[in-house]
Amino acid sequence: MSPEVTKRKIANMIAYLEELRAFAGVSFDDYVAHRRAVERLLTLLIQSAIDITSHLLADRAELRPDSYRDLFAAAADTGLLDRPQAQSLQLAAGLRNLLIHEYERIDDRQVWSFIPRAIKDFEAFLGAMKKVAE
Repeated sequence: MSPEVTKRKIANMIAYLEELRAFAGVSFDDYVAHRRAVERLLTLLIQSAIDITSHLLADRAELRPDSYRDLFAAAADTGLLDRPQAQSLQLAAGLRNLLIHEYERIDDRQVWSFIPRAIKDFEAFLGAMKKVAE
């Protein structure tokens, strides 16, 4: 992935995050009325973080993690992310798998309650990636 593509993905993540902020603090009923939009925003944020991290990790260490969870652990191992960020993103990767593949019935309350954490986690991720991408 070229630096331009990485920068574009970061810009897209900023836009997705701004859209997600509109759902921070909404009631559960309001969330349910818009849950598919929230699920899509979360999926886009998580997948973008996966793409960026995978690319940057490949450039640094030539590691090929077996899963998205392992990808974020490797990012912490190489110093691309700090350990708490990586652990939070590992949880997000698990949520992404549920949303994409519907391995289990999606728990709307779990996704709704994840919104504030996602905002915090992806703000931190973007802060770390802006430094790396410069």
